[in-house]
Amino acid sequence: MSTTTDYHVLRMSCQTANTIDLVWRITVPCLLFVGFVINIVMCAGMIFRKVHSTSLVNFLVFHLSLVDLIFRVATAVPWILLLTTDSTDESRVPCKALQTIDAMCGAAFFTTLFVIIWHYYHKTSLRSEVQFSTRGACGVATVVWMYAAVCSCPMIISVSSARYTEIPEVAINITEELRSCNVPKLCDLQRDWSGKFSSTWYFCIGFLLPMFAIVVLFVMIARNAKRASLRRISTS
Repeated sequence: MSTTTDYHVLRMSCQTANTIDLVWRITVPCLLFVGFVINIVMCAGMIFRKVHSTSLVNFLVFHLSLVDLIFRVATAVPWILLLTTDSTDESRVPCKALQTIDAMCGAAFFTTLFVIIWHYYHKTSLRSEVQFSTRGACGVATVVWMYAAVCSCPMIISVSSARYTEIPEVAINITEELRSCNVPKLCDLQRDWSGKFSSTWYFCIGFLLPMFAIVVLFVMIARNAKRASLRRISTS
């Protein structure tokens, strides 16, 4: 029974591989373009109405849209280079750039969400109003991107380019049809200590830590809101 499962999961015909590659070539630019247009409209609207300069929360919401816009613009060139290169050696640098930018923008997104929730907690629970200033908001954004760079920098070392048939899980069950097929190139982590370290580092520092902090802040906000509600009931 395990042999049948391995066959369906790991083995693929040449036609299927080429179909997946074609769908990928069509879908990715469409998604990049749609997201680019949406974020351009959002950023332009906030700038035109000067909403982003009214409060820190509005600036951070603007920053979230800007992060996604940077991701779509910055990954376009590495993605095109990945498609146009013939060998995995030539596509190694575009893969490193693509994965590093992806990780950096992801970490910046989750960290910005944490800052928004922290600001809300600081404003409501501590009953302290944070004065907005453009310089201070830009300083917050700078710290967010510095933290995102720390989260994603190991990707520069551990990411490599490989064809589908060169992935270890596939190579053990490769068919003769796939061996002679022009399969697409993929960006994959190296199967050594660097790949394990970068994936674990990014998951823990770039995703798990800010999400854990967000959950903790939500719990503290809910607890303080409940206490405030009980105090209002007791005083009335």
